[in-house]
Amino acid sequence: MWPVSNRGYGPSSLPSNQVPADLRRTRMAGRVGRVGRVGDVEIVSSIDELNGGPQSLPYDAMPVDLLPRVLEEYQRNSNGTLSPVGVPMAPTDEWLSKIKDDTGIISSTMVLSRGLIGRNIIVTTTPQMIIDAQFLRGYILLNPNELTGATAAGTLLASASRGTATANLTGNSASLGVANYLEGHFFVNISAISGGAAVTITLQALDPTSGSWFDVQTLVSGVLVTGSTYAYVGSVGVATDLRVAWSITAGDATFSVGYTLKNGLIGTSAGISQTIYIGGPEVSVVSGFPLLNGQSERFFLKENVQLWAVANATLPMKVFEL
Repeated sequence: MWPVSNRGYGPSSLPSNQVPADLRRTRMAGRVGRVGRVGDVEIVSSIDELNGGPQSLPYDAMPVDLLPRVLEEYQRNSNGTLSPVGVPMAPTDEWLSKIKDDTGIISSTMVLSRGLIGRNIIVTTTPQMIIDAQFLRGYILLNPNELTGATAAGTLLASASRGTATANLTGNSASLGVANYLEGHFFVNISAISGGAAVTITLQALDPTSGSWFDVQTLVSGVLVTGSTYAYVGSVGVATDLRVAWSITAGDATFSVGYTLKNGLIGTSAGISQTIYIGGPEVSVVSGFPLLNGQSERFFLKENVQLWAVANATLPMKVFEL
């Protein structure tokens, strides 16, 4: 509490023992001009740091992001990239960049700055040269064997009469490779039935360890009349091979089973037998770069570079030059 004496002229100076600690003999850093005093408190009346701004920091005390930095000048190359002034892009690198851009465009707009040259090659079990690049050029290599899409369709069991007359009351279809597919659609069509025949058709999967076939799903069970039935099987890709088995209680029946496989991955269930391997003159099916069934790859070869190919069987291959 302030003393009440001398109230008409404002409060009196505080005794030293009542002055707050942060006001006792306080002095601001900087170059001091004229100094006054109120009681025991020292007051700076003129400070250059407030009038003229703070002093510059020494170089070694400046933050890293405030240190002077040397600005480099760059030039823009014809392909849109930047390089230091006076150091242009090498002609070979500039051409290679242009070829790469052309090859990337083909997947979307099919616009090229020069013609697309294609040729067919037969790859065998012996390594053979497929490209002998005399000049810098880009290539698209395609393995077009059998399936090239993500969907396959066909006949698993052809339409025929089965039963007592043909002495085949039970039987099964050939194996169907489904290692690369995730979905299967099966179509059963019974076009004729007689003699009290009851038809049951079951989808089976192959056990790779024992070689035995196990029932997966019943497509139709005890059917006594003609008609068509559709069955969907998910995650078919869990198995590597499927087939259908049928049984007829008596009489005769004419029926067929068709299929459609969807969501296929690159390649086919034939696996390595449809794969082409790419590399140098000593390329093999063990060390070569695999080009799977239905797969394409882009390569950019500089001058005097050769590319060889080999396979486990005689397979066609397509090479496109840019």
